[in-house]
Amino acid sequence: VKFSNRTEDYETAIELLGDLRRMAQSESTITKIDEQIKTAKENAGSDLRWYGPGYHDTPPGLFEELERARTQFELQNWDVAIGILRTSLRTWSGDQGSALISKPLAFCLYLRAGSSFSKAIRSNTPVWGRPSYSQVEAVRAAIRDAARDLVEALELDPGNRDINKSYDQIRSFASSARVNIP
Repeated sequence: VKFSNRTEDYETAIELLGDLRRMAQSESTITKIDEQIKTAKENAGSDLRWYGPGYHDTPPGLFEELERARTQFELQNWDVAIGILRTSLRTWSGDQGSALISKPLAFCLYLRAGSSFSKAIRSNTPVWGRPSYSQVEAVRAAIRDAARDLVEALELDPGNRDINKSYDQIRSFASSARVNIP
């Protein structure tokens, strides 16, 4: 499991877990392995991955920058990770690094959009009654911010189904809240 989480090579992890399952003797071990296989299959089906092909063969300076951003990503410091990746994208633009930076940057933007939007909804939804004007405006601003992040993420990773799905959801919220978004 640590291997698949660190490398995002879920396909190999599924194979290895299958081998372990065939060797497992107890029902509880088989159940745990089955849960891990299920999770690995779900992760393998996602377009949201940090590591792209060639990631571990990147030039040394870029690799350290990506790993520094990854640390912030794991701490859910989206703004810091995004800042590091944007700087790296400018520094390594045109090199092989550009492709390796785009996917993690899109991933961070996607997660920041979801996190900030969810937080805005939770903190601005009244327990009873109608929301105040300021609560409605805070949610509208969160919709605009999330849409902006998701548009940028789609420009970086255009075929990403997960980001496209989230953008469609934000568009639906925007329509309901009468918010113009890109």
